[in-house]
Parts: sequence; structure tokens; C-alpha cells
Amino acid sequence: MKIKKIFILIISLFLIGCSNISANEKKKDVGVKENNKALNYFRKHFPEKEIIKCSEKDINGDKINDLVVIFKDGKKENSMVVVFSENKSYEVTNKVHAPISNQNIQFKDIDNKIPIEIIVSGSKNNKIGYAVFRLEDGKIIDIFGDGMDDCC
Repeated sequence: MKIKKIFILIISLFLIGCSNISANEKKKDVGVKENNKALNYFRKHFPEKEIIKCSEKDINGDKINDLVVIFKDGKKENSMVVVFSENKSYEVTNKVHAPISNQNIQFKDIDNKIPIEIIVSGSKNNKIGYAVFRLEDGKIIDIFGDGMDDCC
């Protein structure tokens, strides 16, 4: 009987210890490493924003990776910005609407010149959309897309 009580106590302590994993150990994979400089810049300037997805690429041709960030911007709204390198620092673009679910970020050099275009796709309530953006003068410019009004 005494062995049974000790066994139950040990199992209980084990389960309590396992359930006490810190928030840092449960961090969600957002698409880039936690020590990413552009990601840390975004977090420093927008600590209240929940990051959903990120992807990095040298968009503006300066040989430093820039970061596309999709984040929660309200209960039913997501937005996107680009954290781009500028004069050995980082800047953040204007925000544009981003898909609510199934977000996908890709990069494609459509016109064979810098900057590289950003292709974002996703869905909302089974409606799918995509858009092609370009970074111009520190702003996200919508080049073209289809269905983004329905999925953002």
C-alpha cells in the first residue's frame, strides 16, 4: 500500500512538472529563426502584435535579407508589412490587408529587376485569393491580384 502511494505521488509530480513548460519553450514557429534581426526589430516596435507568418529574402537588392511579416491586426483582421534594410538599419513599410488563414508567402523576380516581387496567398471561409506586391520607396505597392478582398 505504501509503495502504491509513493508511485502515485511520483507520477503526480511528474505530470505537474511536464505541464509547467514555459511560454518560451512553446513559441510558435513563424517561419524564421527566433534570432532573426528583422524579426526582433518588428517585435521591438510592435510588441502587441501576434505574428502569424514570416518569410525572408533580399527584396531590395542590398544583400541583406528583408522580412515579410503577416500578423493579427484585430479580432478578424490580419495585416502584412515588410521590414526592410535601409542604411544599416531597418524600416517598416505601410501595412496592407493579409489573408485570414492558410497564408503563403513567396518571392518571384517577375520583371527581372530589383525589387523582387512578393506573392501572398491565402483564404477566408473557403474563399481563396492572392496578390502580387512590390516594395517601392519604402511602401508596399499592390501590383495585381485576384480574390484578396474575399480572403482578407
